[in-house]
Amino acid sequence: MTIIRRQFSLFSTDMLDINLLRNNFEEIKNNLQKKGFKLDEKTFERLDSERKKLQIDTESLQEKSNILAKEVAQEKNQALKDQKLKDAKKISTVLKEVKAKLDTALEELNNFLLEIPNVLSEDVPDGKSEENNQIIYEKGTIPEFSFKIKDHQELGELSNGINFEESVTIAKSR
Repeated sequence: MTIIRRQFSLFSTDMLDINLLRNNFEEIKNNLQKKGFKLDEKTFERLDSERKKLQIDTESLQEKSNILAKEVAQEKNQALKDQKLKDAKKISTVLKEVKAKLDTALEELNNFLLEIPNVLSEDVPDGKSEENNQIIYEKGTIPEFSFKIKDHQELGELSNGINFEESVTIAKSR
């Protein structure tokens, strides 16, 4: 028998798109509440604004570094050239620190996003469990057997097609 159910299907299997979350936060929050998931808006805003600030700082420092590099290459006066090299090294050091902070902020934001489940499709019925699914189409009849149905593990062991004890022995030797 084939049963097709309209059930807890998802839009995608990947991490939730951050732009979708930024632009439709309330919709997504309400959608995820149907699954019993509470989306923390303050944490998201804190992580996203921290990432944005650090990204702007990184880009600004990179721009200053590029400008100084051009100025150093064009400078004829050795004293001014040395001073600009010192400034460039300071900016480079600060840039490395800010980039490290940005990497950490991006990792925290990605971890936060990875913990958010996918949103439900609009046609998914409300419900807490499988009992709330709706049967859309049935075909055939469910077969009934006079014996206990065995799973693949039992069938494999009975036919000597699977030997778990030997598999463990082989795996341990490596």
